[in-house]
Parts: sequence; C-alpha cells; structure tokens
Amino acid sequence: MGVLMIEQQFDVVVVGASLAGCTAAMLYARDGLSVALVERDDDPNAYKQMCTHFIQGSATPTLRRLGLTTPIEAVGGVRNAVNMWTQWGWIIEPDLRDNSGERLFGYSLRREVLDPMLRALATATPGVQTFFGYAARELVRKNGRVAGVNVHHDATTLSLCARLVVAADGRNSRLAKLAQVPTTSSPNIRGGITALYRNVQLKCGQVSQMWFKGTHVAYVFPNDDNITLVTVMPPRHELAEIGENPRAWLEAYIRALPDGLDLSSAEPLGNCFQLKDYPNLSRPVIASGMALIGDAAVSMDPLYGVGCGWAFQTAEWLVDSTVDALKRRTDLDAPLRNYAKVHAKKLAGHQFVIKDFSKRNRFNLIERVMFRAATLDQGAAKHVYRFGMRLSSLREFLAPGAIFRALWLNLFGGADSSRPRTHRTPPPMGTRRLD
Repeated sequence: MGVLMIEQQFDVVVVGASLAGCTAAMLYARDGLSVALVERDDDPNAYKQMCTHFIQGSATPTLRRLGLTTPIEAVGGVRNAVNMWTQWGWIIEPDLRDNSGERLFGYSLRREVLDPMLRALATATPGVQTFFGYAARELVRKNGRVAGVNVHHDATTLSLCARLVVAADGRNSRLAKLAQVPTTSSPNIRGGITALYRNVQLKCGQVSQMWFKGTHVAYVFPNDDNITLVTVMPPRHELAEIGENPRAWLEAYIRALPDGLDLSSAEPLGNCFQLKDYPNLSRPVIASGMALIGDAAVSMDPLYGVGCGWAFQTAEWLVDSTVDALKRRTDLDAPLRNYAKVHAKKLAGHQFVIKDFSKRNRFNLIERVMFRAATLDQGAAKHVYRFGMRLSSLREFLAPGAIFRALWLNLFGGADSSRPRTHRTPPPMGTRRLD
C-alpha cells in the first residue's frame, strides 16, 4: 500500500504543541487566522517532565491575555515568590508592584497539569486544527522560503502549507535541523538532582527557598497539590561521587543547608532525576521565512527557571509582530525582523548573564555587591528581584546609579545593617502574603 499524500492550506503552521506552540496557535486563531497545530506525541495529556515548573513573573501579562490565570489558580497553581540565601544571609522577596499598583508574581504549576490544560484550550479554540501523532518529516520550500511542513502518521503524509511556519518543537528542534539553522552552544558546568515530594514542611508557607552556597545551588519550589520540587545543582564532576542513591544524597544536602528542610516525613513522588549535561543552546529566531519560539530559539541553564516564561512570551512577541501582515497578506520579512529585534532586546542581556554564570562556580564582583546590598536594603532587594523576574533589562540592572547605591550599602550598611546578616532566617510560615 502506497503512502497517501494530502495537501492542506493554513495561514500558520505551528509545530510543537507545548507552552510556546499552544500560545502562538491560540493567539493567531483568536485574530481570525487558520492554524495547524502539529504535535508528534499522540497523547494530549503528555507533558514535559524535566522542568522547574516555574513561570517567571515577566510572563504573567501573557497568561492574563490568554485567560490562563483563573484556570491555573483553580487547579492549585501557586503564585510564586523566592527567598534567596547567600553567604551574607537571607534576601526576602520584596513586595513588587507594577505601575498600577498590582502585585507582580509568577506561577508554579506542574507541567503534568499545565501542559494538558493548555493543549485542551488550544484544541478548543476556533480556527485551530490539531494534528496529534504527526511527526515533521521535511520542509516545503517555495522561492527559497519555508512554505510548509510535510508531516507523517502511519501511512498518511500531510503537506501542511502556510505563509508562516513556526518551530515550537523544543530544545532539539527537528524543524531547526531541517532548515539547517545553526545552533550555538555554551557549556554549563553544573549538573542537577531533582525530585518531587508531597507534604514538605516548608519554612515560609508557599514561598520558595533558594540557596547559593559555595559551588552549589539548591532550591525548593512549592507547586500545586501540596507537591514541592526539590533540586540541588552541584558541579558536574561531583555527580559521579554521589553514589547509587542520589535521593538520599539530595535529602541529606537539603537538610544540612542553612534553614534547610527535613524531607524524612515527606512523600517521595516518582523518580529522582539526574541532569548530567545541559549546555545553553541558542539559534537565530528567524530563518528562510520560518520563525523559532520557546526552547527551539533559546534553551538555557534550568537554574534560573526561565524556560516556561520565555515560551509564553516569545510566542506572544511573534504573534504581535506578524499577525497584521498575515491578515492583510502582505510581506512577512519586515515583521519577522521586528520579532527578531524584540527577542534580542528583551532576552539577549539575560542570556548573556545566564551563560556567564553557567561557566562559573562563584559570584563575580558585581553579583557580590548586588546580593550583599540586597540583604541590607529593600530598595536594593527590589532591584535584584526585578531583574531576577526578567522584568528589567541588563542595562537597567547595571545602571550606574544602582551600582553606586549598592556599593554605598556595602561600605556603610543599610537601615537594618545592625542585625547579624549571616544568621537571619526567612519569615515564619504564614507571614508572607502572595495574594
């Protein structure tokens, strides 16, 4: 029996039905465009397992636009906040507000819950036609541009043609390989050990804790259903020394941290994952008329939990840059270049910082000055957290006035500098409001 080839025409073809792909598909379709949403996994409940499950606050406006905040909270998604420990003591996340006075926050929700929810919403969006279980085989090209994708399932090959093809197929993007998009890789000296637990007795209610301790980084992120993600990131060369019981090592390490957690009474869930090598990857976000979003464009060190937020945001930036041209059927080159400019303007500085710290075990001078100042002064803490939530740019973070103020605090202390910095503990459970 021969292979059946069927051609279908759409305004947009999106390959990859995870966070970025579903976001792009929904936003395009809401503007009246026809969208093919392709996903090689035939299970609509599939989800990404290796993830921090942490959506940065910079993506919350996108979630609101999608109408996702209410569903996320309805299934127990946590409005996230993080208290950070460094050698100078605890930095308690400050009360950050936008220009209208609304609290700034992100969300923590397991991908096991988030991915199927988003996929169901995309499937139910008028104008979106889903193709689950279809794998991209080759690109369709016309006049030197990507004009579609041939996708295959069983004995059927579909030729899905469109004015715009969007690669949202993750870190190991098949479409990027087919289009011969170059990939830039930079080393990450850290590995990771991660596990999920239910009923962890947290020190700060639903506020996450993060430790920068010597050459190691650790964090505990509370999620929905009273489940907490626990991670330790040691230098990669130490992973071989952990032995055959990484969970026991993880639990002992977390317990020994300053204001650490005793996981002995918590319920372990699933496997304990080891991340042995995870270099930073980035690609040009446009190539031959095709656009890349989410991890297909940039996939960074998971230490910072930027992947989920950037998936939502990059999809939104692409749609906003190209939707008018698609509706008017005008040239897409200038809109795509605009998307590339927005992507670089918003993320290039953050990518630089992440890649730089991925090569180091210690803070550099500016980081030392900024983090120490943040333990002394709420204004300095707000400055650090706005950058950490990806709400401000690297240029804003390194503004001369901010550096001068941090240096002053380091030299002369802040309003509460009489308190012993290295022995501060996070606020007791229940004292930190997130609503």
